[in-house]
Amino acid sequence: MKRYGKKIVSGLLLILVIAAISLLAFMGKTVGSLRTKLDEMTAQLLYLQDTTNVIQSNLGSMETNLEAAMEEEASLIEDYLIQVKDWDFSKGTYTVDIMILPKEYTDATQTSVYFGTKGYLLELQGYLYKGSVTLSMDSNYDGNVTVLFTNGDKKATEVLHNYEGFQTNVKKAISAELVEITDSYKNGIWNFNSIVDYDLDGRGIFEFESLHLVAAVGGTSVYDYDLIHESGGIIETEESTEESEVQGEEFSIAMNEEQRENESNETEPESGEGELTEAAESKEEGGDNEDPADEDGTQNEETTDLEVDIPEEVEPEYVSGLNGTHAMSFSCEIAETEEMQIYLYAVTKEGYVLRLTIFAGMLENDDMQRLENISTFHKRISLSDKKNEEWTFAL
Repeated sequence: MKRYGKKIVSGLLLILVIAAISLLAFMGKTVGSLRTKLDEMTAQLLYLQDTTNVIQSNLGSMETNLEAAMEEEASLIEDYLIQVKDWDFSKGTYTVDIMILPKEYTDATQTSVYFGTKGYLLELQGYLYKGSVTLSMDSNYDGNVTVLFTNGDKKATEVLHNYEGFQTNVKKAISAELVEITDSYKNGIWNFNSIVDYDLDGRGIFEFESLHLVAAVGGTSVYDYDLIHESGGIIETEESTEESEVQGEEFSIAMNEEQRENESNETEPESGEGELTEAAESKEEGGDNEDPADEDGTQNEETTDLEVDIPEEVEPEYVSGLNGTHAMSFSCEIAETEEMQIYLYAVTKEGYVLRLTIFAGMLENDDMQRLENISTFHKRISLSDKKNEEWTFAL
């Protein structure tokens, strides 16, 4: 009886184990299926999210294009031009020519342009409203120029968002960046190397005769390179100049000694002391005032005048724009706290100077601090006239 009971218990345990294994297998299969479906749902969700982003982007573009189209449609102006024509440093003013082409107008339509709060009436010439306005160099009217159309009691205004004034044109005329800077400072000697990426643009206002890249220590230039004419570079110090002059003097003394030796050898008589050559005898017989000419009347070749080539006057070269890179490298003596500057200056056709200061400050002995100061310097630009009256504009 006991053996029979044990068999029953063993059978039940076996059945339970088989059932548990089957249940686990079923649950594992179910979990795998659920995981697959979850992955599919996640992928679909990501796809929907990407699709939503694309739709939102398209909607944003459509909105922007629609707004631009509506603004263009609602605009009263077909086209316009405001161009800087002249400037006067003595008065601190510049002049702009204005042309406005309206979409619709009548003979009774009056058109005015407001720079800030001051308006200027334009004159109808053909189908264009034209005029000239004198403005102050100290004021910037970018984004603050408005056109007013008046026709009887009806008035309409429009802001000219794309207008760039004199200050903006000056700021965009010259730009530069120092890249790949490497330098060292030891025993009072500063070695500097950098690639200068520069851009010069006359903006339809300026033409340039030269563009100089300059490094100065204590107000004295140690490097000056003309990027237009590709000339110049490291400026020789007084010591090196004096050394070259001494070398030149030594060379000249040596040459004179050698020349005197040759002359004494040439004039020495071959047949003995006191014997004169035929040429010397003829000279003695002829006297000092005799015309040095041959018997046939022709002049001796040795006394013929030399032809001198007079160089032709070269017209100065002017450029309206220039861009590129230049490898700047120099070494100079400088005290640890001495002032140093790196800048570009462009000379215009009229002699005005447009200057972009790339760095200005005291030299730091700490390598990291020095490079940090040079790399992050806030540039400034200035324009000066022939009398050195200067206008400085923040960039």
